[in-house]
This record gives sequence, C-alpha cells and structure tokens, in this order.
Amino acid sequence: MIAHPAKFTPTIIEEIEAHPLLPKSGIILDVFAGVGGIHRLATPNRKTVGVEIEKEWSDAHPDTIHGDATNLPESWSNCFDAIVSSPVYGSRMSDHH
Repeated sequence: MIAHPAKFTPTIIEEIEAHPLLPKSGIILDVFAGVGGIHRLATPNRKTVGVEIEKEWSDAHPDTIHGDATNLPESWSNCFDAIVSSPVYGSRMSDHH
C-alpha cells in the first residue's frame, strides 16, 4: 500500500475542536475522509461519518464508508449537524476530475 498523498496533521483536530460552530453532540460528516482522521473528533455524544471515493483509503478506518460524496443516499438529507473537510489534494482521483 502506498502512503496517502495528503499528510494528516494531528493538530488540525485541535483546531477543528476549538471552532465555535462545531457541535458538541450530533453527527459530523467528512465528505473527503481519506484515511479517517475525522474520526478523532468522535466522542460519546458526537458520532463521525466519513465518505471516501478511493477504496484503499476508505478501508483504512472502519467508520469510513467507501462511496462518492457527490452521490450520497437521499436518506442522509438533513441528518448531519456539521460537515467538515479539507481540500482535495493531488490524488489520483482529483487529477482526472
């Protein structure tokens, strides 16, 4: 397995956690989850869901779903309390879209 092209910076979780708009409970969605760093925000009161289009990365964390964020299930409408993400980096997928 090759290394993920986007380096995950652990301090980013501290910065997100400190953001005044981040809910302390509920469900947070990351539509470009990569290897699943978003799940570090999970607490007993806050669930995290990650979606990743590249299977090798979605397989890196059990709470990350392999799928296309532009085609999420309709049942997911209005069920998230926050959506967080980082920009898409020069990955194999973004190079072709």
